[in-house]
Amino acid sequence: MADDTLQYGTADTISTDHLTNLNGTPITPGPTTPKAQRVKVGYGDDGVFRDVSSLFPLPVGPGTSALITQTINSLNPTAQIDTAGYSWATVQMSAGYVGMTSLTAQVSNDGATWFSWAMAGAGDTSSGINSSLGTAAKQWHGPIPGRFIRFNPAGAFSSGSCVLQIYLTSTPLVLNTQGANANVTNRIAPSYTIGTASGNVFQLRTTGTGTVSATQLLAGVSSLTIYVTDISWANFGAGAADTMLSLIAASSASGGEDLVLKANQSDTRTFLTPWKISTTTNIALNYAISTASTTWFFTIHGFYV
Repeated sequence: MADDTLQYGTADTISTDHLTNLNGTPITPGPTTPKAQRVKVGYGDDGVFRDVSSLFPLPVGPGTSALITQTINSLNPTAQIDTAGYSWATVQMSAGYVGMTSLTAQVSNDGATWFSWAMAGAGDTSSGINSSLGTAAKQWHGPIPGRFIRFNPAGAFSSGSCVLQIYLTSTPLVLNTQGANANVTNRIAPSYTIGTASGNVFQLRTTGTGTVSATQLLAGVSSLTIYVTDISWANFGAGAADTMLSLIAASSASGGEDLVLKANQSDTRTFLTPWKISTTTNIALNYAISTASTTWFFTIHGFYV
């Protein structure tokens, strides 16, 4: 909207805009042409106004946080923590409680009935989500799925203590692991067989140089169906040239995907409808690279049912 002005009384000037179109109908300019009051979102202290724009977005206040310390030196559960207003917890755990054989993270809505709460090890790259936090010095993190949390030790107390530094934040973060259950895999192909562990999510990463003939990337068992949700790929290096990545489901009824890898570029294809690459009787995914003298990699995410 262009800025015009309209005098209101003898003191105030209102920012307006001459209209040339109203609800899709053109308006002929003239002395009775209507105006619209200019209304924009803005912010500022008293007497100061700044229009919201791409250069000056609405300021967002910092999220709330709290750091709570708990010490374990017996086999009793720690005091429950009310997590109202918080959505994420990072737990730094020390060693030192001699005789403690495990420490279980727990969650509850009523503070009376407790359930195991799976957290992710901050240094784990896969298969790192567990409600048992072990006994070693380590940091764990994850979303808070209930109103109250606590930590329940087991073993035979001998001496020493285990100190928990529990950092609660209102801003959700991202898990440092590469998946959400025991079967999420950061795997160098060829041929990873799904369905060999609990869970139903997988990640495959493949890298190489030069031409590759049809090679099996992923296989499965006959009772499962595999779906691909997204593929990321890149083609780079001194000898990089435009090349083709072909992904071909072993079942001809499942079709395939041909992805052009532009030289020294990366891209991602996300399937709004997950790509079904298998049937219950013929499960496999093959890949081929068409151009030599180029270094490439691609990553595939998906799930199976």
